[in-house]
Amino acid sequence: MRHPFYSFFLCLFFVTASVSLAACDTAPDVADLNEPLLKDFARDTVQVQTANNLTLEFVVYVAQSDEEMK
Repeated sequence: MRHPFYSFFLCLFFVTASVSLAACDTAPDVADLNEPLLKDFARDTVQVQTANNLTLEFVVYVAQSDEEMK
């Protein structure tokens, strides 16, 4: 026999999970968070090819002086 509030708690769980996941879509991009700190750095792209022939592309910030590396 089910507990009388089983359906209520199940619905509450799904509503809470849906709201939490919806909030994740509005989070700022990590690049946007670091932009003020890295705005003076040059950018470039790096491609890495995996053993199973998958190509991954990364945007990287390039330090061009000893001072930028600190």
